[in-house]
Amino acid sequence: MYSLVGTILGLVAGIGAGNQLAAVFAGIIQIDLGPFQVSPWILVVSMLVGLLLPPLAALAPLWQGTRITVREAMAGYGVSVGSGKQRAWGQRLAWVPQTAWLGVRGIFRKRTRAILTVFALTLSCAVFMSVQITTSSIGYTLDQWANAYNNDLTAQWGSIKYRPGIYEDMIHQVQALANVERVEPRTSGTVSTRQGDLSLTGLEAQTQFYQYHLVAGRWLAASESNTIVLSDLAAQTLHLRVGDTLTLTEDMRQATWRVVGIVHDLQASGGIGEAFTTLENMNVHLLRLPADSMMMLMVRAHNHAENAVNQLAGQVNSTLSSLGVQAQVTTLQEMTAQAQSVDLMIYVLFYSIAIIVALVGLLGLFSTIATSVFERRLEIGILRALGAKGRRVASVFWLESTALALLAWGMGTLLGLPGAYGIIRLLSTLIVPFDFFAPPVLILTTFGFVIVVTLLASAGPALRASRLQLREVLHYE
Repeated sequence: MYSLVGTILGLVAGIGAGNQLAAVFAGIIQIDLGPFQVSPWILVVSMLVGLLLPPLAALAPLWQGTRITVREAMAGYGVSVGSGKQRAWGQRLAWVPQTAWLGVRGIFRKRTRAILTVFALTLSCAVFMSVQITTSSIGYTLDQWANAYNNDLTAQWGSIKYRPGIYEDMIHQVQALANVERVEPRTSGTVSTRQGDLSLTGLEAQTQFYQYHLVAGRWLAASESNTIVLSDLAAQTLHLRVGDTLTLTEDMRQATWRVVGIVHDLQASGGIGEAFTTLENMNVHLLRLPADSMMMLMVRAHNHAENAVNQLAGQVNSTLSSLGVQAQVTTLQEMTAQAQSVDLMIYVLFYSIAIIVALVGLLGLFSTIATSVFERRLEIGILRALGAKGRRVASVFWLESTALALLAWGMGTLLGLPGAYGIIRLLSTLIVPFDFFAPPVLILTTFGFVIVVTLLASAGPALRASRLQLREVLHYE
C-alpha cells in the first residue's frame, strides 16, 4: 500500500519537477523545448522502481520480525538498568548530565534502526559534500578558463586581404584609442601530432595577457625559434618532458620544435591539450606567413567598468572596419556570462540531487525520532513524575538526533572526499578535464547542513515529547 501510494505521488511530483528543471535548463542555454511530453518508457521504469523496490527493502525487517520470540519481545520493553559494564561507565562519568545519558542511550535501544538512520544521514552528508566539491572544482576550473588571459576584450577575424603594414596599422590605431592600456596580437590554430590534434597559440614572448603557471622548464624567449611550451595535459598525453622534441603537422607542412617548458592549463578545445610558441615562430616556421601576421587582437582597457568596455568594443570594431577588417569583438563580461550560465546549469542539476537525498535523510531521522518518542513513553512518564519540564524532555530527543547526526557527519566527510574526487575524474574523462578543488571550509558547511537537517527532522517529535503530560502517558501505559 505504501508503494502504491508513494508511486502515484512520486509520478506526479517527478513529472512536475522534471518539467520545471527542463524549463530552467532551456532558459540557461536558450533553446525552445516545444510541447512538454513524457516518454512511455520513463513512466514504466518509474512505476517498476516505485512498486518493486519498497517490498524488496521490507523483506529483511519482515524476516527478522517473524523470528522474534515472546520472551525477546517482553525483555525489550520498558526501562532497564543496563549491564554491569554500563553501570560502571555511568559511575565513572557521573559528571555527565542524566539528560545526555538518556539521549545517547536511545541510539542503542534499536541498533538496526539506528544504523539505517545513520546510513541515510551519512548518504545525505556524503552527497552534499560531493556536490559542493564537484561544483567548486568545476567553477574553479571554468574561472581559470575565463581568466586565462588578462584582457578586457578580443577582436577576431577570418581571412583578410594582406598588404604590407596592415597588421601594424591595426595595432597602432587600436592602441591610440582613449581607453586602451595595452594591445597584444595573437594567433590560434589546430595542428596534428602523433597522438591527436593539438591547439597551438602564438603569442608575444613577453606577453602580459596570458597568465601562465609554469610547472617545469621556462617560458618562451623572443630571440629563439623552433621552441614550444606545452600544457601539462598535452605533455602527459604525448609523454613528453622538457628537452624533448615534437613534430607538428599543419596542412601538409611539418615542423619539429623543442619543448622548453610545461604550464598548467586544462583547456583542450576538443584536442589533447594546449601548446604555445612565439607569434613569429608560428607564422614563419609553420604557417609560412609574414612574421607580423595575426588572427586576433587582445585589448586591455584603463577603465574596466562594463559600460566603458562595451563602448571601447564599439570603437575597436569601428576602427578595424575602417581598415577593411570585419572583426567579431567579444568582451570579458560576455565570456564570463557564458561561463556563469554553464556554472548555473551545473549547480541546479547537482544541488537538485543533493536536495532529494537530503530529504531522504531528513525523513529517515524524523521517522526514527518519532518512533523513539512513541516507544519511550514510559521513560517520559518517569521523567514527568520526577518533575522534569517539557524543555528537558525535548532535550533528550534533541541529543539523540544530534548524536546520530554527528556520527553521520564524520562518516559522510570520509566518504564525500573520495566520492567527489571520483566524480571529478569521471567528468574529466567524459567531458573536459577539471581541477580537483576542495577548500576546507566545505567541511564546516557540510556540518551546518547536517545540523539544519537534524533540527528540521527532530523538531516535530521533540515538541511532541515535550507536550506529553503524565496523565496521558499513564493512560497509554
